[in-house]
Amino acid sequence: MAEKPLPKPNFSVCFEPANSLIRISWQGTVSEKELLDGYKAALVVIEQNPVQRILIDQSRRRLNLAFSPDPLFKDLFNEALKLIGNTLFLAMVVSPEEYYLTSEETVFGKFEQAVNDYVIVERFINKADAEVWLATVN
Repeated sequence: MAEKPLPKPNFSVCFEPANSLIRISWQGTVSEKELLDGYKAALVVIEQNPVQRILIDQSRRRLNLAFSPDPLFKDLFNEALKLIGNTLFLAMVVSPEEYYLTSEETVFGKFEQAVNDYVIVERFINKADAEVWLATVN
């Protein structure tokens, strides 16, 4: 069953206390401001809740940026780690094209390598597999 479209700004974030999980969903074309505003909203949720796991579904998102998002992601994850104070498990749901066409030389591959030992990142092409993985990590 296809997921319902999100209302503008093409972003949603919610916290699931039972799983120490934040779900972040994106869809459609996302501008630099929308990307920054969305992740800032996620940081507020992280600050207010005991988070250990993050599921980001960006499988239906298209970035409309004039720059590489790498520095933004690095800053955001460093800020999230300060707030969490522990290992962060991050499941990223990406489009099949991004999943299969991404190589170690691409921007995303460099981002994955550059994070640090406290952010464990896995990529998936469907949300169900991401949820299963997150349920098994501590």
